[in-house]
Amino acid sequence: MEKKLFYVLLFAAATGLCTGAFFEVSMEGEGKARLMELLSVFFDTEQRADSFGTMFLQNLRGGLLLLLLCFFSPAVWIFLPADLLLLFCRSLSLGFSAAMLLETFGLPGIRYILLTLAPSGLLQTILFAFFCAVSFRECFRIFRLLYSTLRSGRLSAGELRYKKNRTALQLNARQYLCWYLAGFAVLILSCLLQTALLQSVL
Repeated sequence: MEKKLFYVLLFAAATGLCTGAFFEVSMEGEGKARLMELLSVFFDTEQRADSFGTMFLQNLRGGLLLLLLCFFSPAVWIFLPADLLLLFCRSLSLGFSAAMLLETFGLPGIRYILLTLAPSGLLQTILFAFFCAVSFRECFRIFRLLYSTLRSGRLSAGELRYKKNRTALQLNARQYLCWYLAGFAVLILSCLLQTALLQSVL
């Protein structure tokens, strides 16, 4: 189930990526011209002077928010739709930014995409799709445990089933925490890579 859900989430992210690119291509008017102008200024080395640390924290902030939402989703089920929405929005933003770079700079824009968006953007998309799937799986386990708890009050066999589920859930909680610690490390590495590549072209 987890693999199928992961693939579904990757498909949703890919849909967001394509939607963002098509949205940028269909844009017209002064707003689009203004965005292209701002993008040109951003890549102007004479006007860009943010430190490595400042850029790193800016890159980390959004990814950390989504990772924390995924982490707490099994306990706060209302976060689950927010996880999906944020994953789609991040993919949409990635597709929009890539199309905007290509239209603003032409062929040199491909270099900017490959250096600033593709490595970290694709890595983080896969990372967040995976952790959304992990959170959904853990949510289903907690739901089964709560269901067993309700049944254990009526059926003697339910108590044994409840104890087994609770023990399994405790073991899964440790694995769950380890997964997220590893995910946090990957997020930091991807943001470091993104910041280093971005500064290399500024």
